[in-house]
Amino acid sequence: GGTELPYHVYGEPNPPLSAYQHTWIWSRMEISPGVPRPFALEAGPQMLRFRNRELLFIDRVILVSNPDFIPTDDLPRSGDYVAILESPEGGNVTAGGSMTLEASVVATGPLDYQWIHNGTLLQSTAEPSLDLSNVDPTDSGDYSLVATTRTATASSTSALVNVVLPGTGQGFRVSKMSVAAGNQVTFEFAGASGTQIAVYTSGDLIRWDLLATVPNTGGPITLTDPGAEGQAQRYYRLGDLADDGSL
Repeated sequence: GGTELPYHVYGEPNPPLSAYQHTWIWSRMEISPGVPRPFALEAGPQMLRFRNRELLFIDRVILVSNPDFIPTDDLPRSGDYVAILESPEGGNVTAGGSMTLEASVVATGPLDYQWIHNGTLLQSTAEPSLDLSNVDPTDSGDYSLVATTRTATASSTSALVNVVLPGTGQGFRVSKMSVAAGNQVTFEFAGASGTQIAVYTSGDLIRWDLLATVPNTGGPITLTDPGAEGQAQRYYRLGDLADDGSL
């Protein structure tokens, strides 16, 4: 009974011929290129009726509250589904301070969130966020989120949180980095006060893997990074380890 809203699968009335495909393709309903079509749906039963012309066949329709969600063919045609769109990001925080870890989640039903710290279950939360306050070195480590909706579950990648003691390693920084053939990287740093340096690598700034832990001699560190082979971009994070092994 509402107003009929014309739309174009490809976001424009006359898309180029290259836009048409004979194979399955996920397309977003758009008002104009890049602008998704919003619907104000109130609580209760809803009906959306689609009319199509020419040879456009609609196989699946997905309604989501997050306009950035991009479906894949792994999306089930029925039943429950949950996906982590953005995993939480960690970082350094001074002891006694606070940090909030957040994730972006999409699902076909109401969600329950469970946070995990170094393999230990933490409290459940109503939102995909975790507030860490008055932190101490025991709060350091990996944090991940498990989101569940009825029968479907998804887990985020881990976020590394480093709790830094006041006056210990706060001035630590990389002053110079160089790259050589054979995937060799060299770091020069300043402000270190610990006994060892931990070097982490990442390809997307989300997942961080420990490359090596090396003695802190105060001089440059040269390492070989096998994971850099064939990569278009590579990120590194160095941590100054105190005597007790905390970052």
